[in-house]
Amino acid sequence: MSFNLFADAKPSETIKKQQNHPAGLAVACILPYKNDEQLLNVPIKQFKDYNTKEKAKRARTLTKWLEKQRSEGLHIPGFLVARSLTAAARYGLDLIEELPNTRIEKHYSSYRLYFGNEAIDFPQAVALMYYYFPIAHGCLRSWKMIDEKDRNLTVFLDRFPAARGRVTQVGEKTPKTQGMKFFEFIRNNSVTAIEIDKADAEANAYSKYDNLICWRKTPRSQWIEGKKHPNFALVDWLVSGALANSFRDEYIQEYPNKKTAIETIDTLIELYQEFKKFNIWEIADDNTLDHITSNDKHWIVPDEARTFIYDNV
Repeated sequence: MSFNLFADAKPSETIKKQQNHPAGLAVACILPYKNDEQLLNVPIKQFKDYNTKEKAKRARTLTKWLEKQRSEGLHIPGFLVARSLTAAARYGLDLIEELPNTRIEKHYSSYRLYFGNEAIDFPQAVALMYYYFPIAHGCLRSWKMIDEKDRNLTVFLDRFPAARGRVTQVGEKTPKTQGMKFFEFIRNNSVTAIEIDKADAEANAYSKYDNLICWRKTPRSQWIEGKKHPNFALVDWLVSGALANSFRDEYIQEYPNKKTAIETIDTLIELYQEFKKFNIWEIADDNTLDHITSNDKHWIVPDEARTFIYDNV
């Protein structure tokens, strides 16, 4: 039997000031399953699908559902990190220097990272370095919770920012985005990533990363957009709750109505605490990332590009 993990980042898989409210970046990778069933009947949609006044109500609904499902055998192993943009940027900038055949060039008012024969927006590349390792650790936590014969994992990811091109038809192969190409480049070239895969292989645990473009409930059902998968809704609300928990005051400032804001944020924190009753690992404090550094640097990020990233956080 193969298992599917679901990964998400909030607010986005990039580091840009105008897209990050509050000033934090959360990433989670989880494996929800109940009695070997992986398609769960989650009672809510994506966090963004509700207006501000509805979010607290929906968070309570999900909290009660999780509590009931946990008593009936629901498992959610995984890994979570929710840190300031400064911490995420520091981590991404350091680990990106492990990558060979890589350089940075000025591109209009921003920068591009060139890797191999490809290029990607530099703020996105930095964020994806940060994004990669919670996912790798999510796989680690998940395979430790399942039988060795079932340690064949697929991690479903978003298509990442700037995914463009025509809409593919069912049965067609979806073109890889630059974000996914870079994600694979990390896995194949980062010393840290390679060592993680080696350690997994020693335990007969293997994972692959893919985009869930569409899915269906039964072989005869209509195809549904990938992001509307109920397990994606779970990880989406988890990272929302993690941000609320880590950046409560900053989050409240984003809402014009402070009474509604406090109710919404505190309800999200309660939801986050319910999630934490499952086997979801989390980095303990904001200083932990400072101890995770690259082992083998192939190049150094230019000072002006580094400054550009920090100016965005």
